[in-house]
Amino acid sequence: MEELGLIQTAHRILLPGKIDVRQIDINKWGWFKKAVPIFILAGLALIFFSDPLFHNKIFIHRDLSRFFYPLREFSANEFLKFKIPLWDPYIHCGSPHLAELQTCVFYPLSAIYLLFSYPNAFNYFIVIHIFLAGLFTYILMKEWGYSRYACFLSGTAFMFSGYIISVINLLASLASVTWLPLVILFYERALKKDWAKNSIITGIFMTLMFLGGEPVILYSTFFILVLMAGFRIKPMMLAIAVFIGLASFQILPFLEFLRHTSRRLMDFNEASMWSLPVYALSELFFPYLSESDYIYKDYWTRQSWLLVYYMGIAVVMFAFIALKFDSTKRRRGIFYILALGLVLSFGRYTPMYYLLYNFLPGFKLSRYPIKFFFMAAFSLAILAGMGMDYYTRHAKTDLRFKKFLKRVLAFGFALSFFYLIFNLNFYEIGGFLKKMILNAGSDFSPKVDRIGPLVITGLHNIRRGAGLFMFLSVVMFFGIKKRVSMNVVPAFILLIALVDIFTANKNIYQNIDIKEFLKPGPTIEFLQKDKSLFRIFDSPAALRQNMFVPEKGYSEANSGLMERVVSDRGVSFGIYDAYGYGSLYNRRQAEIMNIIVRSSGPGGTNLLNLLNVKYVISPKDFKASGYMLLKKTEKVNIYENENFLPRVFLADMAIVIKDEKKILEKMKSQDFNPEKEVILEEDFVNTQRAEGTPYDKGTGQVEHPIPQGYGASRAVANILKYEPGEVIIDAETSAPGFLVLSDTYYPGWKVSVDGKLGKIYKADYILRAVKLTPGKHIVKFTYDPFSFKIGFMITLATMGILSGLWIFRWH
Repeated sequence: MEELGLIQTAHRILLPGKIDVRQIDINKWGWFKKAVPIFILAGLALIFFSDPLFHNKIFIHRDLSRFFYPLREFSANEFLKFKIPLWDPYIHCGSPHLAELQTCVFYPLSAIYLLFSYPNAFNYFIVIHIFLAGLFTYILMKEWGYSRYACFLSGTAFMFSGYIISVINLLASLASVTWLPLVILFYERALKKDWAKNSIITGIFMTLMFLGGEPVILYSTFFILVLMAGFRIKPMMLAIAVFIGLASFQILPFLEFLRHTSRRLMDFNEASMWSLPVYALSELFFPYLSESDYIYKDYWTRQSWLLVYYMGIAVVMFAFIALKFDSTKRRRGIFYILALGLVLSFGRYTPMYYLLYNFLPGFKLSRYPIKFFFMAAFSLAILAGMGMDYYTRHAKTDLRFKKFLKRVLAFGFALSFFYLIFNLNFYEIGGFLKKMILNAGSDFSPKVDRIGPLVITGLHNIRRGAGLFMFLSVVMFFGIKKRVSMNVVPAFILLIALVDIFTANKNIYQNIDIKEFLKPGPTIEFLQKDKSLFRIFDSPAALRQNMFVPEKGYSEANSGLMERVVSDRGVSFGIYDAYGYGSLYNRRQAEIMNIIVRSSGPGGTNLLNLLNVKYVISPKDFKASGYMLLKKTEKVNIYENENFLPRVFLADMAIVIKDEKKILEKMKSQDFNPEKEVILEEDFVNTQRAEGTPYDKGTGQVEHPIPQGYGASRAVANILKYEPGEVIIDAETSAPGFLVLSDTYYPGWKVSVDGKLGKIYKADYILRAVKLTPGKHIVKFTYDPFSFKIGFMITLATMGILSGLWIFRWH
């Protein structure tokens, strides 16, 4: 009635005598009431990420600057040219861009990159997904009938959890996990009513989850659905069928690429790297407590994938309440998900992971067990909401629960004495613990400068956690008092939870000024002056510094990475790199890179010459035959390779070697001269050797020499057009020979010679070659992958079927 009175007052002032306000339906304003949670969650996201959103800064932490930013920028630029970014020529000597999956080429929300200036759009993409993760969790809790306080606690706990904030720098995981609440929501609906319609919607959200770029999350989601709601064959099979149909255009290229990567050869040690140590669960109560790992473990032996696990004292407290007092079937299902997520995250520390690795189909393709922690984070957020709901409903009536709250208060008071003593002797305790650590072993002495800050930080967070628990226990106790409104207490609890998680997790993500981030730096400025077609290569020393950045501050680190042209940062500036950085690596290309990196120096093999590497970037001085120092910057030396081969050339002789190991052995040798000979893996003269052609039965090698008198001066090859999906070459030769293009051999590439379809030979283990007859030729390479075309047709057919069902059955 109060709202109606306000409307009537406004009517009398503004529109006297025209409208009978008694006819106004106040329920029409219900949309605003429903939108309030959206505004609140959006406002919290804006506050949390105010720096990148309002102060012209950009997220740069870890993989963001060197992987996600440049590759998604490449996608956006290609789309703006009205081209589909199927192939990226800038890294790995060419790589299937769409098939990499984490590039999110056709992920619908990637459209953000096309609507705004790219650096700002990159920020918006991240913040929108974090907001949606909270909103969708709120909607799921509301669907289950929980109070608005419970829904807010679950939504905010998930969207600002240590897991979500950590995976800002792992965008594929962030994009995929965002859709988890909606997949659960519509699958449960499918089990209750309109099973076909809701199963199809479930399949659509599964598609979005997959296109987000992290298949491990989708893989785990099937187990989550079974644990939550049980397995019903019709809804589950229909949802999976819809997902496969809609995502076929991405699934088939991804599986094709997976077949050519080293991921299939991954052993258990690599697959179980970055497992969650059990003691790290202490971070659920006290943030950064497991940072002590930095003292005695290196990057690969400690858990380095997830930065923090903290979700807040209030979240853990109310999750415990749900586990202890809520006996519903749904709570049991969430507990099973929590348990499974933790056990999988423990990885190599439990025998279960080893069994799943060996016996569960597809499981051994997953790397880093800590990835499964999203199940624990999501479950804890949901359990916290359940606990909050139980608290608001039973704090004043459930005698057993009242007794529990009194015990919590008593523990809080006991903790206050500890807190007082701790506060009075804070630095003395810190100094004592530091001495204990130093006396424990000499291995810590090289890191003595880090021990003090880590000890003080750990003690500060323990003190912080104790103080928050004391305050929380008092507020919770007031909830059992009849005179205290249950609308006030939960609001205070939410405020405590938000302050806690904001102050703990807000500074995890790193950002710097956009203009500073976009500066090319002296190395790239020097390379851009060379307008020829060439590649660069970072020396092993540069690669180490790019992984274990020696600079201390983020601004200095960004400058150092730019000077070293860290892979794949050069993509943004049109720099071609023989190496590259990604989640999946072409197996053969990785083997060639390993040979180069492990050689005695850049001149240890002729492989850099073969790969069109004109410049080698090294933070250290080196001397090698054929390499001349051209420029010194503050952090690196730029060497020119005087013997590098052009991107395309004609070889004098072809050698057929069918054994992979023997090919690599030959290519390792300095006797291998790529300009004079090209190594093929299949015969090419009517599948038989020509008369008089040397043949070694022991090695399986066949040599096809070019007629005497043929030399490099008689063969010319020029690139007329070089674009991501198309290369056109003008070639002239006076004798039969092979045109070698130092780009990656990969399914989907086709070649035409003078307009006629030709054959691409796998050359020098990873490259492409075409046989040419004497004369002038126009050679055209085109990337036209069958996997994408057949997948795209399946997707279109699926969309047609679903559209027909919607129009004729449901609409």
